[in-house]
Amino acid sequence: MSDILVGALSLLLATNQPAAVSHYFTERVAPLSVLMGEPMVDPADPVEIEFQDVLKVDDAGEAEMERVLLETTPPDLARAETRATLREAKRKALLQIINRTRDRYEVFLKRHPDHVRARLAYGDHLSTHGEDSEVLEQLGIALKLDPRNPVVWNNYAGHFAHVGPITNAFHAYEQALALRPFEPLYHYNFGTVVFLYRADAMDYYHCNETAVFERALDHYRECRRLAPNNFRYAFEYAQTFYGVKPEPADTPEGKKQAEERLAVRALKAWDEALVVANNETDRDGIFLHFARWQIKSGRWEEARANLARVTLQEHAELKRRLERNLVQRESGLDVAPDDRPPIEAPKLELKPVPAPAPDPAP
Repeated sequence: MSDILVGALSLLLATNQPAAVSHYFTERVAPLSVLMGEPMVDPADPVEIEFQDVLKVDDAGEAEMERVLLETTPPDLARAETRATLREAKRKALLQIINRTRDRYEVFLKRHPDHVRARLAYGDHLSTHGEDSEVLEQLGIALKLDPRNPVVWNNYAGHFAHVGPITNAFHAYEQALALRPFEPLYHYNFGTVVFLYRADAMDYYHCNETAVFERALDHYRECRRLAPNNFRYAFEYAQTFYGVKPEPADTPEGKKQAEERLAVRALKAWDEALVVANNETDRDGIFLHFARWQIKSGRWEEARANLARVTLQEHAELKRRLERNLVQRESGLDVAPDDRPPIEAPKLELKPVPAPAPDPAP
């Protein structure tokens, strides 16, 4: 779901109830089958042609929604009452587009109720527009039709990661990875959900927080191993270390050593992200992350050298704050850090909506 369509959901629900909008960790269904071990679908098959037509309608609808949302109000129509009228007109236009797409899916599924990929695609469309109960219905049907389909389990997990209960998401990601252990997306998704919902993961896996951190990082590392050139995965893995706590220690020296080990791991992760960064903005930002960890761990000269490498104006304010923090820390002042990068770790939002636990895969 694009950022623009997130805005569409907010607009549609603005006159109804507040929306908890977040990223669904779902796989968009390709026009042809991409499941491992499953025969490719015949592109000349009439049902496949019909399904592709439905997907085209869906894609065209999203593009049309983006155009509607990007329309700006002319300066001479900027009065409050005029803006409210135009906002309502946009909301009605968006609903019309959504309903047109939904009708196409409904007609197709009446004719082909056992079409798993159509169920998944329809669920993806519904999730984009906040229809959580209907998403679960489509995913439940898909799961009964094909319980050994890893895409179904991944999307099922993404749904529960959004609405809860979160333990259903843990279970569903386990099933997806059991069926397709070498898919980096599943490791990324699972690691992120474990990391974000550490208290739930501690109960589910009967372990302490340190072990939960390591479980999440294990999934991120496997994701990186399977997709070593993917910058997003490398960046998110490195950024996760901001939320990782050092190993518990009983003495000041032990605490210092634990903090040092964590800094070394974080810097190594940022090194790996720098290798696959493919533009100046990303590289410039990574130098700031280097400096932040080097300041935290007392590597003053290294921090200063990395800050000198930051040249883009968009990073100037954070660079200034880090330079100030470096001077204060190097002088031995005990100051509260104000150097947190403006980009945070991936987030999901939970809505406590009761949902049935999935049946175990055979």
